[in-house]
Amino acid sequence: MNTKNLGVLIVVTIVVVVAAISLTQTEVTPIEKGKLFPELATTIDQVKTVNVKTNAETVTMTRDENWNWKMQEKHNYPVEADKVNSLLLAMTELTILEAKTSNSELYSKVGVDDVSAQNSSAVLLTLKTDSDTLTSLIIGNSQAAKIDSTRNEIYVRKPEDKQVWLTLGKLSVETTLTDWLERQIVDMENNKVHQVNISNGENISIFKATPTDEEFQLADLPVNGKIKTPYVLKNIATTLSNLEFDDVIAADTLKLDFTTTAIFTTFDGLEVTMQVAKQDEKNYAIFAAKFNAEAVVADSKETEDDSKTDSEKEAEPDINKQVADLNAKFAGWVYELSNYKVDDLAKTREELIEIEEPEEELATPTTEVSETPIISDELPIPFTLPSK
Repeated sequence: MNTKNLGVLIVVTIVVVVAAISLTQTEVTPIEKGKLFPELATTIDQVKTVNVKTNAETVTMTRDENWNWKMQEKHNYPVEADKVNSLLLAMTELTILEAKTSNSELYSKVGVDDVSAQNSSAVLLTLKTDSDTLTSLIIGNSQAAKIDSTRNEIYVRKPEDKQVWLTLGKLSVETTLTDWLERQIVDMENNKVHQVNISNGENISIFKATPTDEEFQLADLPVNGKIKTPYVLKNIATTLSNLEFDDVIAADTLKLDFTTTAIFTTFDGLEVTMQVAKQDEKNYAIFAAKFNAEAVVADSKETEDDSKTDSEKEAEPDINKQVADLNAKFAGWVYELSNYKVDDLAKTREELIEIEEPEEELATPTTEVSETPIISDELPIPFTLPSK
């Protein structure tokens, strides 16, 4: 065999060997760079339903044409729109770093096993249009990104795909139902609270004469009485400052016996009534608002206005609109509150004040000086000089 034929034979052999190796290799998903969902940004406005499912809980949020999100599992109570919108944006920006395992036996190690699996920590996020599923993603373990501390490295897997991807993004999904809700009930500014009238078996009233007063006073305080702990009055007066609930329940699903009523009134006449009931070791409250023209303190209003700029005055909400908005928010709902938010409202006058008893005057003994000399019947002891 000449050299030329030998060379051809070697080339043919190499080709055959390479082909054989290629045929025996398992198929590997190519590493794709770029966005995990490259087309999602153009269709994200079609999302009408966001579903979050874990091993323990399911959250279903739907939106109306004004992009107001509500939760089905809570009788369509309002959801924080910013949280949902941030989640949708994060989905469009999720970027692939590298392909990881496609072995299902390793899914649980990076948290992307099926959410129905026992002890699964995965989160299944599904975005839907009116009738179709737009996209779905199983979200697993995450950690701060090495290349960008503002983002995370997140293990993810599409439910219909075996491939696990390590991605980069700001995707963070709340898994507790109430964490999605608009939890603030009302926010009454501390310096606007004029008085609080409480009925809890007895009538108690606390107040400030002007917005600039530093401390609240207890009405009808006895002359010899003083407040045990002044900060308790402040706690009571500021109950409605950024008040948030622990849970919310449809009012028609509960029958409650309200034992405490507190009426909070501001210097500009806003009046919010709060009724509290205790049942099964939980505190429940309902609210109602109204405008009380007789409660407006004109002098304090003028003083407050004098300290504000024109833009601040214009930005102030109309009191009647504020009342309407609050009542629209309160209607049909009962709010579960933590103990520390309502316990002070149940305090009695005896628990709030102490009586200072007057100090008893001690009798001072007096010594009377006799005008006549004292004569003793006893004889004087004789004085004897010592002997030498």
